[in-house]
Amino acid sequence: MKIGIDLGGSHVAVGLINDDLELIEKIEENLSKEEKQNLSYALIANIENKITQILEQTHIGIEQIEQIGIACPGTIKEGHIYKASNLGLKDFPMQEKLQEIFPSTLIKIRNDAKCAALAEMKKGSLKGYQDAVFLGLGTGIGGAVFLKGQLLESTHFSAFEIGHMIIEKDGLQCTCGKKGCFEKYGSMKALKDTIRSKYGLGEDVHSRELMEILANGSQKSEEILENYLEMLKIGIRKLNRPIRARNNMLWWKLCLLRRTIYATLKRKIKRTKINI
Repeated sequence: MKIGIDLGGSHVAVGLINDDLELIEKIEENLSKEEKQNLSYALIANIENKITQILEQTHIGIEQIEQIGIACPGTIKEGHIYKASNLGLKDFPMQEKLQEIFPSTLIKIRNDAKCAALAEMKKGSLKGYQDAVFLGLGTGIGGAVFLKGQLLESTHFSAFEIGHMIIEKDGLQCTCGKKGCFEKYGSMKALKDTIRSKYGLGEDVHSRELMEILANGSQKSEEILENYLEMLKIGIRKLNRPIRARNNMLWWKLCLLRRTIYATLKRKIKRTKINI
């Protein structure tokens, strides 16, 4: 048995997985405003509580857990969150902190997009492809590139921080310090921020409500979606041109418009295979 943990910009999810990589139990919860203000402490406490809860629900002891794997946005180095701009964390020893709580269990941490891409390559939409690009659209944009069936990584860091590829000169300010990053235009957060801005909505209007507004068929919603997909197209083409991958996979978190987005984006990007 293994435990998988997904850390997002606004949530923590913990899942219990068997040896066949099947999900047995899952707990997911959004982080409160108070937790976000002291995120490093809150994440450790939140993860510990959820692991304890999921073990109690399934009547499994921690000694039966072979490994705890953590998928985290940002740059990960030797168990440290070297820099996660969307979490506001820098040089945080996540693995070490959790190892103190669960000393007998192997703990590993890796970039979340790389984790998702490897899972898709093993069990999902990328299975069977040798050359592929994976884009995870959430609070930011994570990515992974496979060539000849191998995940490309640099010597020291996980590499391919696709969300911070510049697609607009002197564009919107990004949390990484640069301007015009891909994720400021193509992430789900960028899309949701645009909907809130155009419709005068506050942060209390959540993802599902925003996606329902976007699907209402109004001219304003159509323009929002068209502009968003145009910027997404620019980023995908810029990325795919030097790599020439045979398959691209887009992975949206909490996106209720997959079919609509897929059809429109497919028309915009011809001769490129895209899975969602």
